[in-house]
Amino acid sequence: MALVKCPDCGREISTLAAACPECGCPMKAPMKSEDERTAKLRRARERNELYESLFRLFIAVMVVLTVISILRDEKAMAWIKDFFTAPVGIKHDFSTGRGWG
Repeated sequence: MALVKCPDCGREISTLAAACPECGCPMKAPMKSEDERTAKLRRARERNELYESLFRLFIAVMVVLTVISILRDEKAMAWIKDFFTAPVGIKHDFSTGRGWG
């Protein structure tokens, strides 16, 4: 049992009290059962899952918009085409010691 101040009169009263004995101000009722606590935790977990899903959707939309903007840019498309069509491999003449490219 802890003591808290009444929001109306300021008198210290028990957290278990339903109302202030001095002024009659109703107090918040404590949770009555384990089921209520479980339900509250479940709602909080569901809310967090919703926020996580919305955040993932936001990131996916941003990635799609970025890809679309790159695909619409001619310079970027030319760079991508050159990058993926360039010959791959190291060219070096080991007999003469010359080369790299």
